[in-house]
Formats: sequence, C-alpha cells, structure tokens
Amino acid sequence: MADNFFSNNDSNFYWFFGCVEDRGDPMRIGRVRLRILGYHTDDKEQLPTDDLPWAMPIMPANSASTSGIGWSPTGPVEGTWVWGFFMDGAEGQQPAFVGTINAVPESNGSGGGGDGSGNSPTSGGSDGKGGGSAVDPAELEKLKNCNCTTLAKSQMAKGNKANMQAIIKAGQDAGWPTKAIAGLLAIAGIECGFVPQSEGTRYTKPDVLKKSFSAVSKNKNPDAYARALVAAGSVATANAIYGGRYGNQPCIPEVTTAPLDGYKYRGRGFNQLTFKDNYRTVGRAIGMGDQLVANPDLVNTVPVAAKVLIQFYYSAGLKKSQLNEDGIAARLIRLTGNDMRGGKGPTSHEQKQALYKCFMENFEKNGKLI
Repeated sequence: MADNFFSNNDSNFYWFFGCVEDRGDPMRIGRVRLRILGYHTDDKEQLPTDDLPWAMPIMPANSASTSGIGWSPTGPVEGTWVWGFFMDGAEGQQPAFVGTINAVPESNGSGGGGDGSGNSPTSGGSDGKGGGSAVDPAELEKLKNCNCTTLAKSQMAKGNKANMQAIIKAGQDAGWPTKAIAGLLAIAGIECGFVPQSEGTRYTKPDVLKKSFSAVSKNKNPDAYARALVAAGSVATANAIYGGRYGNQPCIPEVTTAPLDGYKYRGRGFNQLTFKDNYRTVGRAIGMGDQLVANPDLVNTVPVAAKVLIQFYYSAGLKKSQLNEDGIAARLIRLTGNDMRGGKGPTSHEQKQALYKCFMENFEKNGKLI
C-alpha cells in the first residue's frame, strides 16, 4: 500500500471538487463530510451521507490550529462546494479541503452552490456556471407541455447548455442526423448529467457492488470479495472490476490500492469511456495518438469528450449507413452498455430512451434540440 500520507512518494497530486453534506463533526475540529465529484455516486441509497468520508480543513499559516489558538476552522455549510486534495494520494480515503468555491445564490437566499439540504449534484447548472443540479425554472417551463417523463424534463432543464451545444456541434461536424445526435445527448444526460467526469468507484454496500459487476459476482466467494473491496476503497474496487481486460493490466493481488490500470482507465467523459484498449483506439481515431493513454483525464475536457463520444460508437461497430435508421438511438444506447438498475426506478436504458424522446419532441415543436 502506498504510504502517501506521511511521504511524497507519489508524483501525482490528486485534487477534487466536493459538496458538503454534513458539518456536524463529532471531534469539533471543523471537518465536513464531502460527496466528491468523480469519486462518489450521486445516489444516496447506494452511498448515504453517513458513509461519506470526513474531510480535514487546511488552515492558513497564521492560525495555530491547536489549543483554541488562532482562527476557527468553521465555515462551509451543507451545500457548499469546496476544492481539496487527497492526503493519501491515489487511495482517495483521506480528503482535505483548502477553500470554498463561489456560486450564484439561489432565489431563496440560501447561497452557495447548494440549497442547504446537503444535496450533492454532479452536473453544472444550465447557465454553464456550475451550481450543481439545480433545475432552471425557465427551462422547465418551456417543457411543461411536452409528453415526457418528469425525470427527462428535469434532466434537460438542469443540463449545461454549453456542453450540450458541444455535443450537437460534434455530431453535426461528423455528419450525424438529428435523431442520432439526440441519442448522444440522451446518453450524456444520464451517464454524467452533461458534464464529462470520472467514474466514482467507491462503494459502501457490498450487495450493490456484487450485483453491478460480474468480476465480483463470479468470484468464488462473492460476498466476502465484495466486502473486502468496499473496505479497500475506490482504487482497489476499480482495479478489481476492470483489471486484466481489454488492455488493462491484471490486478495482483486483486484486493489492492495500488494505482493499476483498472483505476487509471475507469470510465470518463460524456459516455464513460473505459479500458486502456478503448482509450488507445479512440484516441488514435480522433487524431490524438496515444495521448489519451498517457493522460486519460483529457477525456474529461469538453472538446475531447465530444469527439470521443462520436468516435466510440464507430469503434464499437456502428456503421455510417446505420445513422439514419429509425432505431439509431436505441442502437447507440445498447452499444454504450450497462443497463443496471441503480436502486428503484427505471433502468439506465429506459431513462436514456425517455430523455431521447424529450429531445426529439422539443425538436419537432421548436426546430431545435435545446
């Protein structure tokens, strides 16, 4: 196990953005529980607030930070977005936060990027300025007469418009018809809320982990294996579920916190590109050579993410002649993979189909997808 807490033996600096969900620190030293973008799922049934890690505040040098001397570490309230880093490096289990991030206040005056409830959105606001998953009332009003699901309307009304436009432009530049581009938007909306980001692989419920990944369920002792991975953390989990396949190095031993390929090439971007072979194939196809293999986080930059979103489907077997088929959206959704049910409600495929219908209805009424 890498001992990055007390040494500087890891050349990488693992920073993050996170949203405060709890400030009731039992130690009374100013810690907060954070839901960290790209590391933690947004699903509070899968990962409740009580299971989030406590993050340590990093105080300025003019504070003694001991024996009640100097400034108080109090500050961020529930719903505040903060910037920080992991003191234990790639293991991602010892977060610390350095400062808070300005956000446009809500109309109720609660301030910050949240609403004070501890909700931790993972996508930017519809104005492209962040602010999380707040639904834009004006955008929602435009959709009030659409024959769409509530979930689809909400997803459209809180989506980052600049990122949606980037996807639309990438599709148009590639010569894709409107219904195929609507399929891409639906996939990006459900996969990542229209904000390219890294897959969170920290699980707190062994049953969810076992149900979601065959690499766990097919283990000779899946219950014990799932519990071990939950205890080991996000890096070990990603290595175990993605290691040893499609160009990724095998994870030996399987329960490890070393930053091997499973974690390095976990899902990223608008459609959660996964596995080293895919990073290499798609990267070369979009003219970036092996840059995505060397620096997989490039997939989380919007211009690259939009190109990756298009090229992935060609690499997965899509033919240009299929783009004009009536069932193109369903084909794209199936090629994306993963139709797990994340708790109650419709499956991932059903949610994407509903969001696709909403985009197409908006196009038919207004002559544009957004």
